[in-house]
Amino acid sequence: MADPLSIAASIAGLLTLAGALVPKGYALYSKLKRRQEDIKLLVDEVTSFSGLLYGLQVHLELNDIDSTIETSDRQSNPLHDSWASATEDCEQILHDIHDFLEKVQKQGTARIIVNKDFITDHSRDLVNRLERYKSFFTLFLQINEK
Repeated sequence: MADPLSIAASIAGLLTLAGALVPKGYALYSKLKRRQEDIKLLVDEVTSFSGLLYGLQVHLELNDIDSTIETSDRQSNPLHDSWASATEDCEQILHDIHDFLEKVQKQGTARIIVNKDFITDHSRDLVNRLERYKSFFTLFLQINEK
């Protein structure tokens, strides 16, 4: 995702994906009549991730960091490689969250209750994966503040 696009554009793409998940997730949580707290935890994490991405996007724009990361010699720029890998992984995680929410939404309420352990485990796995990248982007912001 990050290679042909600027870093700011890759963040904008992630924001778009995350932004589409939030209303879908909260609607599902409401449909379940709040029986599945793990869905709420997952959607809250996506919401938090969206806020971090927005802050990161503003920071990149204000400090012209795109030009620092996007060099002409990308093969020798480990920061670009890390960034490209992180944005690609985040894109995959957000797609996985979308697919998971779709799968749960297609199940009936009774089946969701029966599959509670699966939903809990899968939700928590997705939350943990997303949290790793929240840490990555937070560290990036902290390094660039100095």
